[in-house]
Amino acid sequence: MALTFKELVASDRAKLEALMTEGRGPTLESIAGWEFRGHNVLAPHEKLVMTVMSNVRFIKCFFPEDRQATPGRTYEMLHGYNLKVRNGGVDDPWTTIPDEKTPNRLGHYRVYRARNRPGTNVYPNAIFLDYKQPQNNLFSGSTIDDYVVQPDPGNPDLLMGKAYTNLAVMTPATFFILERYQRHDR
Repeated sequence: MALTFKELVASDRAKLEALMTEGRGPTLESIAGWEFRGHNVLAPHEKLVMTVMSNVRFIKCFFPEDRQATPGRTYEMLHGYNLKVRNGGVDDPWTTIPDEKTPNRLGHYRVYRARNRPGTNVYPNAIFLDYKQPQNNLFSGSTIDDYVVQPDPGNPDLLMGKAYTNLAVMTPATFFILERYQRHDR
């Protein structure tokens, strides 16, 4: 049976960890030029803080440096950022804040086929989102590492990841689920 976005958002951490370990990173070519709607999978004590910060749901964007995703082109690296989305449930629309024409872009990153800098490569089969980018502030940039896999080999539209904070010692932050949403043009 194929995995679904809703199922993964409601999954426990043990199941998500097994899928992260077994999964393989998507090809950069398969995500270039796309937006994925995202949902953090939160422990009960995290839900209140993340809801207040409007950080439960988001849109993750992937694009080449020239912003022109071309079929058949090979990519060594992609760029990306997150779009802030209004709070809501899994079935509610993913509406950007403050509005659709001027979305709030934050958490800029570069996407690599594998971890691109020294340190522990927690998931060697995952793609790596490197938030150490000059346009990020201290919290959104230098303290976050994301690993992303495709948990169901038969479904390239469903991805999942695990975000780590690295303030003093790398510590797990949260799992997140991604589903292909729309072409990226913003």
